[in-house]
Amino acid sequence: MNELGGERLFMISAFILAAVFIIRLPVMLRPKNFRYEYEARTDFKKDDHTYVFQIRMLRDGSYRCYIVKAPYLMGRKFSRYATSFEEERGTGNKYIFCNHNIFRADEAKKQCADWSDINQHIVDSCRYRP
Repeated sequence: MNELGGERLFMISAFILAAVFIIRLPVMLRPKNFRYEYEARTDFKKDDHTYVFQIRMLRDGSYRCYIVKAPYLMGRKFSRYATSFEEERGTGNKYIFCNHNIFRADEAKKQCADWSDINQHIVDSCRYRP
């Protein structure tokens, strides 16, 4: 192979490598594991309404929202008043159940916020019954 052919082959290979890198860059820049804290909407600001989540990317590229902390409710276990959560087999970690995959970090945060607001409504209605 002459020098011109070798140089052309090198340039084509470099172009393909650069194209693959540019195409994969958005996926590589996505956060893999991060903590998210949310103050749920409530009419009772003096009481605890802080939820903490650990959002992790799974192997398929989707996110799962693990529940780290939820408000204390009169000695009740979290599982007695929370809705729509599952327990991971093997680890026992609790996560928000969702019937579709979430592939963006901002969508995962929104899911956490929506879930927190719904559960905070349950907490508030249990704490302040007339």
